[in-house]
Amino acid sequence: MLNKLLNFFTSLKLTVACLTIALLLVFFGTLAQVKVGLYPAQEQFFRSLFVYWQPEGASWKIPVLPGGWLLGGILLINLIAAHIKRFELSRKKIGIFIIHGGLILLLVGQFFTELFQVEGNMRLEEGESKNYSESSRYYELAVIDVSNPDHDTVVSIPDSLLVGKGEIKHPSLPFSLRVKDYTENSTPTLDPASAGGALTGSEGVGLAIGMIKEPKTAKMNQRNLPAATVEIVSDKGSSGSWLVSTWISEPLLVGSVSRQFGQKWVDAVNQPQEFKVGGKTYRLEMRPARYYKDYTVQLLTFSHDLY
Repeated sequence: MLNKLLNFFTSLKLTVACLTIALLLVFFGTLAQVKVGLYPAQEQFFRSLFVYWQPEGASWKIPVLPGGWLLGGILLINLIAAHIKRFELSRKKIGIFIIHGGLILLLVGQFFTELFQVEGNMRLEEGESKNYSESSRYYELAVIDVSNPDHDTVVSIPDSLLVGKGEIKHPSLPFSLRVKDYTENSTPTLDPASAGGALTGSEGVGLAIGMIKEPKTAKMNQRNLPAATVEIVSDKGSSGSWLVSTWISEPLLVGSVSRQFGQKWVDAVNQPQEFKVGGKTYRLEMRPARYYKDYTVQLLTFSHDLY
């Protein structure tokens, strides 16, 4: 039994089969990028043990192909096992050892990169300092306690928890957040009543503007910009519902919409997104997920020279 298992994992047929399936995986994964986008296709095909097929509208799914992690793991075992079984350490075969060592390093290195990499960017104006980078794909709902003049206390809630439109509680907050509505992509409007189903709020900016629900985009030159209507509920009742969106919090987006809508938009987004509970003042903000550093970067000067 042990010999059969060893023969299976050291078989050249297994290597050829894995490489053939890998070609199919790359082919179908590349086609899927057109429909779902680059990053979702990577998660579905290459950062998984299995690739699943699910009929539209169905609650069940079945595996149809091994995913990138499973294929990579089998190839790694196959390579190491075959190397131990067949090759002898000698000067003549040093080239084979180097090639196989490089392949093992490539497979293991890529796996750990996928597990632990954090992608972010840091945008700085001249003279500005920051101690965090921001994600270009993930967002968070930040609940900021601004009562202390010396520092802010922030509770960040990943946007993945907002999708279910449920009630969110955190031990640091004396209230709960009831997500009344949420969309993964949106566009702003100054006339939400005519938009039909647009997200608004009973307090703050939601009184003047709205966010129209849009389909998720799969294009690499576009971003999905989420928005939500969140109600603040404490033991003393509701503090109203608030519209939060990256369209309101990101300076570049605010500027681009201001050029489109003019002063009406500027007046709308300047409304405070703050409320009081238990004698403390809190601010709500939907923003790109932040990755804080143990250092600060300051942009001293910037020049753009054309030759």
